[in-house]
Amino acid sequence: MTNASTQPETASFDFSEESLSALTSWSEQVKQVTLATGEKVWLAKGYEEVRLILSDARFGAGDEPMHRASWSEEERKIGRLLHNDPPQHGWYRQPLNKAFSARRIQQLEPRIREIAREQLDVLSKRENRSADLIETFALPVPERVIHEILGILPVFRSEFREIIEGLLRRGQTAEESRAVVDQALDHMSRVIEEIRRAPTGGLLDELIATGQFADVVLADLAVTLLMGGYLTITGMVTESVAVLSQNPEARRNLLAGAKQSAETVEELLRYITVIQYGVDRVAREHITLGDQEIKAGERVVAFLPAANRDPALCPHPEAMDATRRRVRHASFGFGPHQCLGQQLARVELDVMLTELFGRFPTMQPARACEALPRRIETVIGGFDRFPVTW
Repeated sequence: MTNASTQPETASFDFSEESLSALTSWSEQVKQVTLATGEKVWLAKGYEEVRLILSDARFGAGDEPMHRASWSEEERKIGRLLHNDPPQHGWYRQPLNKAFSARRIQQLEPRIREIAREQLDVLSKRENRSADLIETFALPVPERVIHEILGILPVFRSEFREIIEGLLRRGQTAEESRAVVDQALDHMSRVIEEIRRAPTGGLLDELIATGQFADVVLADLAVTLLMGGYLTITGMVTESVAVLSQNPEARRNLLAGAKQSAETVEELLRYITVIQYGVDRVAREHITLGDQEIKAGERVVAFLPAANRDPALCPHPEAMDATRRRVRHASFGFGPHQCLGQQLARVELDVMLTELFGRFPTMQPARACEALPRRIETVIGGFDRFPVTW
């Protein structure tokens, strides 16, 4: 245990390949690091430590995400759902729970499958049997699904793609961050105004009808749902295709039946961990984490990718094993902030991957995946482009 009077040794950590490679050699499960911004934070890589950080009330949600520059209290912000602790967090989340319940998502499964098949029809018309999978399938499907759930009409949809990319981008200045937040809230406010005039039958209709939230809050919640609603699935689909192209057994398991496809999807969620920079929290009081003393007010990063590869979670965690007994991986988090859309994510991935490989059994990346550009500038991982052939 670190003595309270001793300054802990810090390591430079910028989430580069070199930093991530060094992470595997750490003997500590929790270590203080200095980020590229100069900020010192505690980085937790152990599964049990990550689970504690995300489920223990002694760690609270920060006022702003770590990737976004801090601004004054008076400025417009996004993320009430993400950056409030109970009981306030529950007040925002409770009206959303029904819309993302397992029962409601299962009712949506036929529509999700229909959308996936429509996009595969587009893909099948490519004369040279090649395409960018992101442009034609991995992005349009979840994008259409979350917009339909919210009740956002097609005329409003195209502008949101660039906006959401901006909201999730790391390394922006405060001015850049303010501009994209203003753009997001202004555009969503116009959507809400239109829905008030002409209801569309989506979740925003339901939330408006409750009268619980002012329009500024509705806009915030809706943008937050978009942030989590499609780029995560886009990243998971392309990364999954990359993994499955190297693992024929897992690919066969995916198509062997409903039980097997669910097993394969769950293992892919553990193995890939598309939230690539972890989740940050703030210590609300002094607490011992691992062998370290964390002081009240210090920021802690629950590094999900490392937690999902911790031998304490499962045997041979570095291997993708589609028949692995289901484990409670860290990809959806834990505690009150556990991912609201996790059931939707599971169903979308299952439908999209089974429909994709069922329709195009020979599909594979057109180039070595190691040579493809990755989304290193955003908090959600994946590829910038993903050319495939079949």
